[in-house]
Amino acid sequence: AGVAFALLRYGSSLPEADLSHRLLLNPLIAAQCGIALAALLFALITVWATRKSFDSLLADVDAASGEARNETALLAMGEIDAPASLLSYAAWLLPVSGFIGTVLGIAAAIGPLENLGAPTGGVNASAIKEVLDGLEFAFDTTRTGLLTVAPVMAASIFAERQFDRQKASFHARTT
Repeated sequence: AGVAFALLRYGSSLPEADLSHRLLLNPLIAAQCGIALAALLFALITVWATRKSFDSLLADVDAASGEARNETALLAMGEIDAPASLLSYAAWLLPVSGFIGTVLGIAAAIGPLENLGAPTGGVNASAIKEVLDGLEFAFDTTRTGLLTVAPVMAASIFAERQFDRQKASFHARTT
């Protein structure tokens, strides 16, 4: 968590308390972090579970004969492929959610621009704060989406390599 916070804080001139408060109150960032954590846990559990069930699936393939053997191997390979697609989806969703946050934040920042001029001829400080709040939301969600995708993508690649090795074993048994 400390490393993630340090990465999120990188490049920010805000004191840590202000940044952490702002990040903790952003629902999109909470969703991004939840997706990243769930994907990482899912990758670990899936790789562990497929290693545990791999011998059982191989025994099923070995017990079958003829065309049934090929069908059993194809079904087993499908069981191995399914988790990889979920990990790829999570790796895609994180930066996309960051870009959605960018659009939402910039849209929120554009609205108060027309109110920048104060009726007295000065600058409307509350409108400037609204613009800055929208830009903070935009940049915070983009940064979080891009930073959280790296470990999820690494876990996805690791898991896919494990799954590919297992599929190669099934393929070798059926040819």
